[in-house]
Amino acid sequence: MADAPLVVGTPVQGRQVTTRPVRRSPLPRLAAAGGVLLALVVLAGGAWALLRSGGGDDDGGGDTQPAEPLQSTATVLEPVAADAVDPVLGLPLRPHVRLDHPDGARADIPGGSALYGDVMDLRRVDLAEDRLWDHGGTGWEFVSFVGVPIEGEAVIDLPAGAAGSVPLVRTAIGLWLELPFEPVTLAGGEGVRVRVTNVPAPWVFALATPRPHAPALTADDLDALRLEQLYWTDRAAWEAEVLDWLATEELTAHVQQPLLAFQDPSPAETYDRIRGQLRYTTKMFAAARAGLTGDLTIAPAVPLPGLALSSTAVWGAAVQRLYAVQQNWLEFRASLGDLSVQGPNFRVAIYFVDEWIETAMHDYTPWGIDFVKTLLDTGGLKGFDIRVLKPYGELKWIDVQIDAGDMPAIDEAVNDVLAAETVAPIAGTPNIHRVMRLYSVRAMERLAVVDWLKENVDWIVRWLPVGLAAVGLIPGAVGLSFAFAAADQILSWVQDWYTAGDASPYAFLNFEAASAGGLGGTSFLMDMWEEKVLMSREARPMLASHGLTIAQFAYSVGMYTAVRGTDWYLFKTLREINAGTRGYCAWSVCDEITGAIPPVMVHVRATGLLARDPGDYPTGVDRMMAYRLETGAMDYHTGWLQGHRTPNGALADLGFNEYGRKGWPLVVQRTAPEYQAIRLAIPKAAIPPEVWGDRPADTALSEFGAYVTLEAPSQSSVTIDLTAPATKLPTDRADTFYATVRVRDKDAKGVGGLTLYTFEDGYDAPEAHEGTMAGSQQPQMLLKGTVGFADDRIEPLTFDLDFSKLPMRQALLTDLLSDEPILTSNDQWVRVQYAAVTLQQEIFGNYQLTSWQFLGGSPELVQIYMNGDLYYTGRNCEMDPAGCTFSVTQSPARGADPAYIRAMVCGPGDGTTSTCIALADSRSWAAQHTDSTGLPPTAHDNFVQIAGPILTGSDDVNSSWNPGEVVTINHWNEVHAEFDGDRVTGTITTGQVVWDVVNGQKANIREIAVKVAFEAKRVK
Repeated sequence: MADAPLVVGTPVQGRQVTTRPVRRSPLPRLAAAGGVLLALVVLAGGAWALLRSGGGDDDGGGDTQPAEPLQSTATVLEPVAADAVDPVLGLPLRPHVRLDHPDGARADIPGGSALYGDVMDLRRVDLAEDRLWDHGGTGWEFVSFVGVPIEGEAVIDLPAGAAGSVPLVRTAIGLWLELPFEPVTLAGGEGVRVRVTNVPAPWVFALATPRPHAPALTADDLDALRLEQLYWTDRAAWEAEVLDWLATEELTAHVQQPLLAFQDPSPAETYDRIRGQLRYTTKMFAAARAGLTGDLTIAPAVPLPGLALSSTAVWGAAVQRLYAVQQNWLEFRASLGDLSVQGPNFRVAIYFVDEWIETAMHDYTPWGIDFVKTLLDTGGLKGFDIRVLKPYGELKWIDVQIDAGDMPAIDEAVNDVLAAETVAPIAGTPNIHRVMRLYSVRAMERLAVVDWLKENVDWIVRWLPVGLAAVGLIPGAVGLSFAFAAADQILSWVQDWYTAGDASPYAFLNFEAASAGGLGGTSFLMDMWEEKVLMSREARPMLASHGLTIAQFAYSVGMYTAVRGTDWYLFKTLREINAGTRGYCAWSVCDEITGAIPPVMVHVRATGLLARDPGDYPTGVDRMMAYRLETGAMDYHTGWLQGHRTPNGALADLGFNEYGRKGWPLVVQRTAPEYQAIRLAIPKAAIPPEVWGDRPADTALSEFGAYVTLEAPSQSSVTIDLTAPATKLPTDRADTFYATVRVRDKDAKGVGGLTLYTFEDGYDAPEAHEGTMAGSQQPQMLLKGTVGFADDRIEPLTFDLDFSKLPMRQALLTDLLSDEPILTSNDQWVRVQYAAVTLQQEIFGNYQLTSWQFLGGSPELVQIYMNGDLYYTGRNCEMDPAGCTFSVTQSPARGADPAYIRAMVCGPGDGTTSTCIALADSRSWAAQHTDSTGLPPTAHDNFVQIAGPILTGSDDVNSSWNPGEVVTINHWNEVHAEFDGDRVTGTITTGQVVWDVVNGQKANIREIAVKVAFEAKRVK
């Protein structure tokens, strides 16, 4: 049977977060904040007590469902560090514990990895009557909620039963198996000790004596029990024998017709044949355990050692057999007519096989055997992991991949939802991920405390601090402020961890009001903190290979694990989903919490970027939709006894309907910071002498009516008057003004009089230097800035900012007047991007020459220059500098595309016309000669570089080439100009490549040059 590969989640990497050290505030504020947390703990403790006490109606739905209280107490024998992690699996480690039951039983459980937490229990349970053994109707069950098999030797001590009784364990083949044991003395008397290693829980034990006159086991029964004995006592020997057996068996992947023909005249013979087929089928189910491990990173579809089969393939083939046996049995049982006419022993035998088949369906196809078989037949279980089934493991659910088009009705419904979205529409084509989630029988267990906390946690976070403030136990605003500050700190941890190693610095998570079923963002984050506690204590689901570390929690705050991975909004109503249903009953015991049919859900996740204006920070949209398989009030137990089929059909034909649409999560992952802090360095030389006048050198920038305007491509803008200088830094220059401005998100807490302890040095500023972008109301990623002045004689200075290239950090705001920050309820952590802008004067324009000085050069060119032939202007610029200009132009107009820059000297040519000499051009030679047959030159190519107040560049005058060869620049000009206010000084170099001709060939190729220096003043 071919298997599709398992889809395995990718582990998420985390890193250590380093923050500035802070000291805690003294009482009473700390006490008030602590009181809030204490109250939360008290309420959680009350819920825990509810879990321990059980109670409620036995109706299978809602919050009144019995809690299956813990019956034993746990004592830690070997503790582990809170952050201890398995180095191979990446899962948290749980301690070595001893469980003590008040009736005298105890279990010594070694430490190990834990997927869901460390909750375990040893409890007394009721057992169905067995035809071979007399156990008195009760037994012992060890229940593990750690999510992976217990590795190492677990020691179970049970009070001794009636005289002659031996310890038994229920096996995967449906029969009780006698375990090796040793006598032991317990606190309450004599007992027996059994040992278990690496067997998935639950383990069900009984102390029993053989029934008198019990039917004799066949040779096949005895051989199956012998093999099970190896499974429990010698795993290597068991696996070797099972693999040898599988290698010789022809496992049927698809069984469409019953396996048996009813041609035996004797019902007893038919019964024996069907029972033999059932025994063979359960042996296959038991064999599927081969190769399974607790390592959740290993796909179960990996072939078994030495075989082309996987555990999943063996299970699938066994399902096909079980389906055929079930159909055979129903036909046979119907042929018997009224069972009351049969002998009592035969009637008992019939009921035994009824229970055996139903127990197999409960254990291996709890969602309905017809449903599972159809999915197997049609390939609808891609990536199925059999460890979601009780005999194989402890997974709470498993997701199987659904491809686009597999379920057209759901695809259409999803498209309708996305098309109608107005709150956070996804721009373009969204990424859609579809999975079908099959919940396990285990997922129906132990949810009372989870349900209670989830129903009340919003009330706790929102109203408990208010109530405490109302009675005077805490200052009025402290509790809620603390909650908000804590939530914001959590987000800060998330951002530092989530962005580790990512080229993009933007991954901050702001939860919108629609998040998590309508709860506010802060409440949702506090809920998530409670969720972390529940995951560690209450068998809560987690992603494979992730531990309960800050990284796991941080990731859980995100969409995929917090809402979907931990099933935040679905899990609390898990029992409600299929309330009123009854699944198959293991050994006809139907009055337990796991009796409902495990739900089958389809989760659809749509992600993409929010439609945004140019310049907006990217905003991710992550939404989930849920659909459930409608089972109505189906009763698999009754239906099985009456011969009814369970739901079945290909994925496209199954009846999935919307579930909990009002609570569908929407997470908007905004990357915009709360603040942008911009430190401006403005040269004092930008103020012309006629405006500066006789003011002293330390005159403030505000004297000149300075302001800065920041404009985004969307036309959203803000203007801030520069009324105060920035705090000086050691690197500040005396010839420069410095000012800091902040752009604030409209929803961010205003700085006001708060002290900015952890803002970077030099970035503090008065409240008047803070503004919000008009229009967008949020910081914008791309900005064009202009520093202007009240006096029109001062030229504006411009600059561009691209915040996508700048880091984002945290800053601490507090209202306490102290030399060091003290974390209190009024503190707030915010996210800030910093930008340092050094403005330069506008270099574009015309400058009239005031000086022209020849500096000399190669003799050949010096002679040409002296003759007045080197430049088209001759020596006119030297004789009369005022008649010449130096200019820097941008063409086309600034902002157009493509734009290029040119620098040139212009002056009189022959005395009647003006001639310009190109000194630099930002366009390469190839860009100016697009129709050339030559290759781009490798030297003296055209360019312009502007670095602050310095411009350098080159422009060619003459070039030569042969088709297909590299162009040679034979004659070129170069310029180096330094701008200072309205003045410019620089040099101009003219270079040539020259050579001699020897025997008709080029020889002595060399470069020659001359240089002049010039000064010029801007023409107003």
